Amino acid sequence: MNDPILLAGPSAWTDFADLLAARGVRRMFLVCGDSTWTKSGVAPHLDALRGGGIEIRRFADFSPNPDESSAKAAGDICRAFAPDVILGIGGGSAIDVAKGAVEEEWKSESPKVRGLEVPLLAAIPTTAGTGSEATRFAVLYRDGKKLSLDRPELRPAVALLDASLTASLPPHQAAVSGLDAIAQAIEALWAVRSTPESDAFAHEALTLLLPALSPAVHGGAEFARECMLRGAYLAGRAIDITRTTAAHAFSYAFTSAHGIPHGNAVWLTLPSLALHNAAVTDADCTDPRGADFVRGRVAMIARRVAGSEDPAALASFLRRLATDVGVETDPLRLGVADEAELRSLLAQANPERMANNPRSVDPATWLP
Repeated sequence: MNDPILLAGPSAWTDFADLLAARGVRRMFLVCGDSTWTKSGVAPHLDALRGGGIEIRRFADFSPNPDESSAKAAGDICRAFAPDVILGIGGGSAIDVAKGAVEEEWKSESPKVRGLEVPLLAAIPTTAGTGSEATRFAVLYRDGKKLSLDRPELRPAVALLDASLTASLPPHQAAVSGLDAIAQAIEALWAVRSTPESDAFAHEALTLLLPALSPAVHGGAEFARECMLRGAYLAGRAIDITRTTAAHAFSYAFTSAHGIPHGNAVWLTLPSLALHNAAVTDADCTDPRGADFVRGRVAMIARRVAGSEDPAALASFLRRLATDVGVETDPLRLGVADEAELRSLLAQANPERMANNPRSVDPATWLP
Protein backbone atom coordinates (compact mmCIF):
# COMPACT_ATOMS: atom_id res chain seq x y z
CA MET A 1 0.00 0.00 0.00
CA ASN A 2 1.38 3.38 -0.96
CA ASP A 3 1.04 5.86 1.88
CA PRO A 4 -1.01 8.95 1.03
CA ILE A 5 0.87 12.22 0.79
CA LEU A 6 -0.17 14.06 3.94
CA LEU A 7 -0.08 17.84 3.86
CA ALA A 8 -0.69 19.59 7.18
CA GLY A 9 0.37 22.62 9.16
CA PRO A 10 0.84 26.25 8.13
CA SER A 11 2.41 25.41 4.78
CA ALA A 12 -0.19 22.83 3.69
CA TRP A 13 -1.84 24.95 0.99
CA THR A 14 1.48 26.20 -0.35
CA ASP A 15 2.75 22.63 -0.46
CA PHE A 16 -0.43 21.58 -2.27
CA ALA A 17 0.02 24.31 -4.90
CA ASP A 18 3.64 23.27 -5.35
CA LEU A 19 2.65 19.63 -5.76
CA LEU A 20 0.07 20.51 -8.42
CA ALA A 21 2.58 22.69 -10.24
CA ALA A 22 5.17 19.90 -10.18
CA ARG A 23 2.64 17.57 -11.82
CA GLY A 24 1.76 20.14 -14.45
CA VAL A 25 -1.88 20.29 -13.37
CA ARG A 26 -4.07 22.48 -15.57
CA ARG A 27 -7.61 21.19 -14.93
CA MET A 28 -9.21 20.26 -11.60
CA PHE A 29 -12.59 18.62 -11.06
CA LEU A 30 -13.80 19.75 -7.64
CA VAL A 31 -16.55 18.09 -5.60
CA CYS A 32 -17.60 20.61 -2.96
CA GLY A 33 -21.08 21.45 -1.69
CA ASP A 34 -22.43 24.99 -1.68
CA SER A 35 -22.48 25.25 2.12
CA THR A 36 -18.87 24.10 2.40
CA TRP A 37 -17.85 26.52 -0.35
CA THR A 38 -19.43 29.51 1.36
CA LYS A 39 -18.89 28.72 5.06
CA SER A 40 -15.69 26.71 5.52
CA GLY A 41 -13.20 29.27 4.24
CA VAL A 42 -11.94 27.05 1.44
CA ALA A 43 -12.98 29.33 -1.45
CA PRO A 44 -10.02 31.77 -1.25
CA HIS A 45 -7.57 28.88 -1.43
CA LEU A 46 -9.21 27.54 -4.58
CA ASP A 47 -9.36 31.04 -6.05
CA ALA A 48 -5.60 31.24 -5.52
CA LEU A 49 -5.16 28.01 -7.46
CA ARG A 50 -7.27 29.48 -10.26
CA GLY A 51 -5.03 32.53 -10.21
CA GLY A 52 -2.11 30.17 -10.70
CA GLY A 53 -3.54 28.96 -13.98
CA ILE A 54 -5.64 25.94 -12.96
CA GLU A 55 -9.11 25.66 -14.48
CA ILE A 56 -11.54 24.39 -11.85
CA ARG A 57 -14.97 22.91 -12.49
CA ARG A 58 -17.02 22.49 -9.31
CA PHE A 59 -19.72 19.86 -8.78
CA ALA A 60 -22.18 20.38 -5.91
CA ASP A 61 -25.25 18.32 -6.86
CA PHE A 62 -25.25 15.76 -4.04
CA SER A 63 -26.96 15.21 -0.68
CA PRO A 64 -25.56 14.47 2.81
CA ASN A 65 -26.10 10.75 2.14
CA PRO A 66 -25.27 10.81 -1.56
CA ASP A 67 -27.11 8.69 -4.08
CA GLU A 68 -25.30 6.64 -6.70
CA SER A 69 -26.82 8.93 -9.33
CA SER A 70 -24.74 11.83 -8.00
CA ALA A 71 -21.55 9.88 -8.56
CA LYS A 72 -22.68 8.93 -12.06
CA ALA A 73 -23.43 12.59 -12.89
CA ALA A 74 -20.03 13.61 -11.50
CA GLY A 75 -18.37 10.87 -13.53
CA ASP A 76 -20.06 12.01 -16.74
CA ILE A 77 -18.88 15.60 -16.25
CA CYS A 78 -15.44 14.38 -15.28
CA ARG A 79 -14.97 12.36 -18.45
CA ALA A 80 -15.96 15.30 -20.61
CA PHE A 81 -13.75 17.71 -18.67
CA ALA A 82 -10.71 15.36 -18.56
CA PRO A 83 -9.18 16.77 -15.35
CA ASP A 84 -5.66 16.18 -14.13
CA VAL A 85 -6.92 16.17 -10.52
CA ILE A 86 -10.16 15.09 -8.87
CA LEU A 87 -10.49 16.85 -5.51
CA GLY A 88 -13.14 16.23 -2.85
CA ILE A 89 -13.57 18.95 -0.23
CA GLY A 90 -16.07 18.59 2.60
CA GLY A 91 -17.32 15.84 4.84
CA GLY A 92 -17.40 12.17 3.92
CA SER A 93 -20.23 12.75 1.45
CA ALA A 94 -18.26 15.13 -0.77
CA ILE A 95 -15.14 12.99 -0.67
CA ASP A 96 -17.17 9.84 -1.38
CA VAL A 97 -18.80 11.47 -4.41
CA ALA A 98 -15.32 12.39 -5.66
CA LYS A 99 -14.38 8.75 -5.20
CA GLY A 100 -17.57 7.78 -7.01
CA ALA A 101 -16.46 9.88 -9.97
CA VAL A 102 -13.17 7.96 -9.99
CA GLU A 103 -15.11 4.69 -9.82
CA GLU A 104 -17.16 5.77 -12.84
CA GLU A 105 -13.91 6.47 -14.68
CA TRP A 106 -12.69 2.94 -13.98
CA LYS A 107 -16.01 1.36 -14.90
CA SER A 108 -16.05 3.25 -18.21
CA GLU A 109 -12.59 1.94 -19.15
CA SER A 110 -11.85 5.31 -20.66
CA PRO A 111 -8.55 5.72 -22.52
CA LYS A 112 -7.23 7.91 -19.71
CA VAL A 113 -7.69 5.06 -17.25
CA ARG A 114 -6.44 2.30 -19.54
CA GLY A 115 -3.29 4.31 -20.18
CA LEU A 116 -0.82 5.76 -17.72
CA GLU A 117 -2.41 9.17 -17.25
CA VAL A 118 -4.82 8.61 -14.36
CA PRO A 119 -6.24 11.69 -12.57
CA LEU A 120 -4.75 12.36 -9.16
CA LEU A 121 -7.34 11.87 -6.40
CA ALA A 122 -7.01 14.34 -3.52
CA ALA A 123 -9.16 15.00 -0.45
CA ILE A 124 -9.50 17.90 1.97
CA PRO A 125 -11.84 17.15 4.89
CA THR A 126 -13.86 19.93 6.49
CA THR A 127 -15.18 17.62 9.20
CA ALA A 128 -13.15 15.51 11.62
CA GLY A 129 -14.75 12.11 11.50
CA THR A 130 -15.13 9.85 8.50
CA GLY A 131 -11.46 9.40 7.66
CA SER A 132 -12.50 9.13 4.00
CA GLU A 133 -9.40 11.13 3.08
CA ALA A 134 -7.33 8.09 4.15
CA THR A 135 -9.37 5.09 2.98
CA ARG A 136 -10.08 3.05 -0.13
CA PHE A 137 -13.82 3.00 0.65
CA ALA A 138 -16.80 5.10 -0.32
CA VAL A 139 -20.45 4.89 0.70
CA LEU A 140 -23.23 5.77 -1.73
CA TYR A 141 -26.91 4.85 -1.67
CA ARG A 142 -29.05 3.12 -4.28
CA ASP A 143 -32.80 3.18 -3.69
CA GLY A 144 -32.17 3.98 -0.04
CA LYS A 145 -29.80 1.04 0.44
CA LYS A 146 -26.09 1.34 1.19
CA LEU A 147 -23.78 0.71 -1.75
CA SER A 148 -20.16 0.12 -0.70
CA LEU A 149 -17.22 0.89 -2.97
CA ASP A 150 -13.87 -0.69 -2.14
CA ARG A 151 -10.95 -0.27 -4.50
CA PRO A 152 -7.31 0.72 -3.92
CA GLU A 153 -7.64 3.46 -6.56
CA LEU A 154 -10.24 5.16 -4.34
CA ARG A 155 -7.70 5.86 -1.62
CA PRO A 156 -6.75 9.55 -2.08
CA ALA A 157 -3.15 10.00 -3.13
CA VAL A 158 -3.08 13.34 -1.31
CA ALA A 159 -4.80 14.40 1.92
CA LEU A 160 -4.64 18.00 3.12
CA LEU A 161 -5.55 18.71 6.75
CA ASP A 162 -6.47 22.31 7.63
CA ALA A 163 -8.24 22.62 10.97
CA SER A 164 -9.41 26.17 10.17
CA LEU A 165 -11.86 24.60 7.70
CA THR A 166 -13.67 22.86 10.58
CA ALA A 167 -14.25 26.05 12.59
CA SER A 168 -17.70 26.68 11.11
CA LEU A 169 -19.04 23.21 11.98
CA PRO A 170 -22.19 23.32 14.13
CA PRO A 171 -21.59 21.64 17.51
CA HIS A 172 -23.83 18.65 16.79
CA GLN A 173 -22.10 17.93 13.49
CA ALA A 174 -18.71 18.22 15.16
CA ALA A 175 -19.94 15.80 17.85
CA VAL A 176 -21.28 13.07 15.58
CA SER A 177 -18.27 13.33 13.27
CA GLY A 178 -15.89 12.99 16.19
CA LEU A 179 -17.78 10.02 17.61
CA ASP A 180 -17.51 8.32 14.22
CA ALA A 181 -13.72 8.69 14.31
CA ILE A 182 -13.50 7.30 17.85
CA ALA A 183 -15.72 4.36 16.88
CA GLN A 184 -13.45 3.61 13.91
CA ALA A 185 -10.39 3.50 16.16
CA ILE A 186 -12.11 1.21 18.67
CA GLU A 187 -13.50 -1.09 15.98
CA ALA A 188 -10.08 -1.28 14.32
CA LEU A 189 -8.62 -2.54 17.60
CA TRP A 190 -11.13 -5.37 18.07
CA ALA A 191 -11.59 -6.18 14.36
CA VAL A 192 -10.81 -9.69 13.15
CA ARG A 193 -8.50 -8.11 10.56
CA SER A 194 -6.50 -6.02 13.03
CA THR A 195 -2.72 -5.95 12.60
CA PRO A 196 0.17 -4.36 14.50
CA GLU A 197 0.18 -1.53 11.94
CA SER A 198 -3.54 -0.84 12.31
CA ASP A 199 -3.18 -1.04 16.10
CA ALA A 200 -0.53 1.69 16.01
CA PHE A 201 -2.76 3.98 13.95
CA ALA A 202 -5.77 3.32 16.19
CA HIS A 203 -3.90 3.94 19.45
CA GLU A 204 -2.44 7.20 18.17
CA ALA A 205 -5.90 8.23 16.98
CA LEU A 206 -7.43 7.63 20.42
CA THR A 207 -4.60 9.55 22.09
CA LEU A 208 -5.62 12.59 20.05
CA LEU A 209 -9.40 12.13 19.84
CA LEU A 210 -10.54 11.26 23.35
CA PRO A 211 -9.33 14.39 25.18
CA ALA A 212 -10.11 16.69 22.25
CA LEU A 213 -13.73 15.76 21.47
CA SER A 214 -15.49 17.76 24.18
CA PRO A 215 -13.33 20.92 23.81
CA ALA A 216 -13.72 20.80 20.03
CA VAL A 217 -17.50 20.52 20.30
CA HIS A 218 -18.14 22.92 23.18
CA GLY A 219 -15.49 25.55 22.65
CA GLY A 220 -14.13 24.96 19.19
CA ALA A 221 -10.56 25.58 20.40
CA GLU A 222 -8.14 25.50 17.48
CA PHE A 223 -5.76 23.01 19.10
CA ALA A 224 -8.65 20.64 19.87
CA ARG A 225 -9.88 20.88 16.28
CA GLU A 226 -6.38 20.12 15.02
CA CYS A 227 -6.24 17.04 17.24
CA MET A 228 -9.64 15.89 16.03
CA LEU A 229 -8.69 16.30 12.38
CA ARG A 230 -5.39 14.46 12.76
CA GLY A 231 -7.02 11.76 14.91
CA ALA A 232 -9.78 11.20 12.35
CA TYR A 233 -7.16 10.79 9.64
CA LEU A 234 -5.30 8.21 11.72
CA ALA A 235 -8.52 6.33 12.50
CA GLY A 236 -9.13 6.28 8.76
CA ARG A 237 -5.67 4.80 8.22
CA ALA A 238 -6.55 2.11 10.78
CA ILE A 239 -9.84 1.03 9.20
CA ASP A 240 -8.30 1.18 5.74
CA ILE A 241 -6.36 -1.87 6.92
CA THR A 242 -8.95 -3.59 9.11
CA ARG A 243 -12.35 -2.52 7.74
CA THR A 244 -15.08 -1.70 10.27
CA THR A 245 -17.15 -4.13 12.34
CA ALA A 246 -20.69 -4.60 13.60
CA ALA A 247 -21.34 -1.06 14.87
CA HIS A 248 -20.74 0.37 11.41
CA ALA A 249 -22.54 -2.52 9.74
CA PHE A 250 -25.66 -1.79 11.79
CA SER A 251 -25.49 1.97 11.34
CA TYR A 252 -26.44 2.36 7.69
CA ALA A 253 -30.01 1.08 8.08
CA PHE A 254 -30.63 3.64 10.86
CA THR A 255 -29.37 6.42 8.61
CA SER A 256 -31.35 5.24 5.60
CA ALA A 257 -34.63 4.69 7.47
CA HIS A 258 -34.57 7.65 9.86
CA GLY A 259 -31.94 10.09 8.61
CA ILE A 260 -29.85 9.62 11.76
CA PRO A 261 -26.38 11.10 11.10
CA HIS A 262 -23.82 8.39 10.47
CA GLY A 263 -21.65 8.96 13.55
CA ASN A 264 -24.74 9.00 15.76
CA ALA A 265 -26.06 5.84 14.11
CA VAL A 266 -22.79 4.02 14.84
CA TRP A 267 -23.05 4.97 18.52
CA LEU A 268 -26.52 3.36 18.83
CA THR A 269 -24.86 -0.04 19.09
CA LEU A 270 -21.17 0.54 19.90
CA PRO A 271 -21.46 0.62 23.75
CA SER A 272 -23.56 -2.56 23.79
CA LEU A 273 -21.19 -4.27 21.37
CA ALA A 274 -18.35 -3.61 23.80
CA LEU A 275 -20.19 -5.75 26.35
CA HIS A 276 -21.18 -8.31 23.72
CA ASN A 277 -17.64 -8.77 22.40
CA ALA A 278 -16.21 -9.02 25.91
CA ALA A 279 -18.46 -12.06 26.57
CA VAL A 280 -17.14 -14.00 23.56
CA THR A 281 -16.80 -17.78 23.89
CA ASP A 282 -15.02 -20.41 21.83
CA ALA A 283 -18.40 -21.31 20.32
CA ASP A 284 -19.19 -17.85 18.91
CA CYS A 285 -15.72 -16.37 18.34
CA THR A 286 -15.06 -15.34 14.73
CA ASP A 287 -11.43 -14.30 15.26
CA PRO A 288 -8.95 -17.09 14.45
CA ARG A 289 -6.74 -15.81 17.28
CA GLY A 290 -9.33 -17.16 19.70
CA ALA A 291 -11.74 -16.06 22.42
CA ASP A 292 -9.01 -15.37 24.98
CA PHE A 293 -7.37 -12.97 22.53
CA VAL A 294 -10.66 -11.15 21.91
CA ARG A 295 -11.45 -10.82 25.60
CA GLY A 296 -7.95 -9.46 26.12
CA ARG A 297 -8.51 -6.99 23.30
CA VAL A 298 -11.71 -5.63 24.82
CA ALA A 299 -10.03 -5.39 28.23
CA MET A 300 -7.14 -3.50 26.64
CA ILE A 301 -9.55 -1.09 24.91
CA ALA A 302 -11.45 -0.61 28.18
CA ARG A 303 -8.23 0.19 30.03
CA ARG A 304 -7.10 2.48 27.22
CA VAL A 305 -10.40 4.35 26.93
CA ALA A 306 -12.07 4.13 30.36
CA GLY A 307 -9.15 3.47 32.71
CA SER A 308 -10.50 0.08 33.77
CA GLU A 309 -10.44 -3.38 32.21
CA ASP A 310 -14.11 -3.90 33.13
CA PRO A 311 -16.20 -4.01 29.90
CA ALA A 312 -19.11 -2.44 31.79
CA ALA A 313 -16.89 0.56 32.54
CA LEU A 314 -16.08 0.84 28.84
CA ALA A 315 -19.75 0.72 27.80
CA SER A 316 -20.66 3.27 30.47
CA PHE A 317 -17.82 5.56 29.43
CA LEU A 318 -18.86 5.43 25.78
CA ARG A 319 -22.45 6.37 26.62
CA ARG A 320 -21.30 9.24 28.85
CA LEU A 321 -18.97 10.46 26.11
CA ALA A 322 -21.89 10.74 23.72
CA THR A 323 -24.15 12.37 26.31
CA ASP A 324 -21.45 14.94 27.12
CA VAL A 325 -21.48 16.17 23.52
CA GLY A 326 -25.28 16.08 23.20
CA VAL A 327 -25.70 12.87 21.20
CA GLU A 328 -28.59 10.49 21.94
CA THR A 329 -27.70 6.76 22.01
CA ASP A 330 -31.18 5.22 22.41
CA PRO A 331 -32.64 4.33 18.98
CA LEU A 332 -36.18 4.42 20.37
CA ARG A 333 -35.71 8.14 21.09
CA LEU A 334 -34.53 8.82 17.55
CA GLY A 335 -37.54 7.63 15.59
CA VAL A 336 -37.28 3.82 15.71
CA ALA A 337 -40.83 2.79 16.49
CA ASP A 338 -40.42 -0.33 18.62
CA GLU A 339 -38.40 -3.47 19.20
CA ALA A 340 -39.79 -5.10 16.05
CA GLU A 341 -38.55 -2.28 13.84
CA LEU A 342 -35.24 -2.25 15.69
CA ARG A 343 -34.71 -5.95 14.93
CA SER A 344 -35.70 -5.36 11.32
CA LEU A 345 -33.11 -2.60 10.96
CA LEU A 346 -30.38 -4.65 12.64
CA ALA A 347 -31.11 -7.54 10.27
CA GLN A 348 -30.13 -5.34 7.30
CA ALA A 349 -26.48 -5.21 8.38
CA ASN A 350 -23.73 -5.82 5.83
CA PRO A 351 -22.63 -9.49 6.21
CA GLU A 352 -18.99 -8.75 5.31
CA ARG A 353 -18.61 -6.15 8.05
CA MET A 354 -20.48 -8.39 10.50
CA ALA A 355 -17.97 -11.18 9.80
CA ASN A 356 -15.19 -8.79 10.82
CA ASN A 357 -16.68 -8.47 14.31
CA PRO A 358 -14.78 -10.73 16.74
CA ARG A 359 -17.96 -12.31 18.10
CA SER A 360 -20.93 -13.33 16.00
CA VAL A 361 -24.06 -11.22 16.45
CA ASP A 362 -27.54 -12.53 15.71
CA PRO A 363 -30.10 -9.69 15.34
CA ALA A 364 -32.86 -12.18 16.10
CA THR A 365 -31.59 -12.57 19.67
CA TRP A 366 -29.44 -9.48 20.29
CA LEU A 367 -30.51 -5.91 20.96
CA PRO A 368 -28.38 -2.88 21.92
